Amino acid sequence: MANQILIEKQAFSLILGKMGNLVVSVCLFPEGNDMNRQLSEYHSRSMQERQILFSAIIAACFIISISVFAYQKHMETMRSACAKQLTSLIKDKCARIADWRGDRLADAMMLLDSPFFVDAFRNWIADRSEQPTQKMTNRLRIIQLYRNYSDVMLLDADGKAVFSLSGELSKLENEPARAVSSAIATRMPLLSDLYQRGKDKTPGMDVIAPISDRNSERVTLLGAVVLRLDAEKTLYPLISSTAGDKAEIETWLIRREEEYAVLLNNPGANPNSAFTQKCVLSEHTHPAVMAALGGSGFAEGRDWRGTAVFSSYGQIAGSPWSLAMKMDKSESLSGWQSQGGLII
Repeated sequence: MANQILIEKQAFSLILGKMGNLVVSVCLFPEGNDMNRQLSEYHSRSMQERQILFSAIIAACFIISISVFAYQKHMETMRSACAKQLTSLIKDKCARIADWRGDRLADAMMLLDSPFFVDAFRNWIADRSEQPTQKMTNRLRIIQLYRNYSDVMLLDADGKAVFSLSGELSKLENEPARAVSSAIATRMPLLSDLYQRGKDKTPGMDVIAPISDRNSERVTLLGAVVLRLDAEKTLYPLISSTAGDKAEIETWLIRREEEYAVLLNNPGANPNSAFTQKCVLSEHTHPAVMAALGGSGFAEGRDWRGTAVFSSYGQIAGSPWSLAMKMDKSESLSGWQSQGGLII
């Protein structure tokens, strides 16, 4: 009996505890019954927000990818435009310089093929008195003035200078002496290579016309005419810098000398670089080396300053020269990069 009463008391206490907990829950947390529902709604909203954020990120990545692709295509188009411009210019310049050389050789051919000049030269060699010398001087003055030669020199059959319009009869430098020997040996007109003339090292070239007497039983060498050119006044203007649309284009005349590519002219940024500026042929990314090694084309490389450049190069027909043109990569693309930035 006592045990039964004890069990009933414990059951009654448990029921009272449960009821107490219920009352406390209702009083203190009147919305406690809705917590599961709110938590479910929260998770649902959070999932939707994450989905929206994820979709926005995917859309942003897609837009950025399209913009970067469009920018790259735009820059590639601009690079192709630079290549087209430089390639066209290099072909035109190489052709113009080759034509200029042809015109100089035509001047020499005109002299050795002219019976009137050959007769005058023969008479002057035989009689160098005042009157024949004056007639010869007048003939040579016409050639000098109309064909823009700095001086005209006459050589005897031994290749020794015996007359010049300037009065300068100093010994020929190594390069013109070599050219004179070759012209006399072949009896054909010849252009010397570029060289530095005199104490002031003026860039010069010579056109040699060997004069032969064809009226005798055998062809007899009478001497030679040397038409002297000041390269700074005649050749260099043909290869001077060209202004592009938005960038400065620099043109280099190049000659290969053993293991070096040597600059022969004075570009705008390098006024005293002719014959002194050079680079070894192992520098394959240098535009001057690409030109000196032959062939033609367009490439990206680095110039004398180590600056990244676009360049084109080509060979000048009938000469030991090549030509290279370059524009700074950053300068040539600066305007186009601004336009490309608008894409992004």
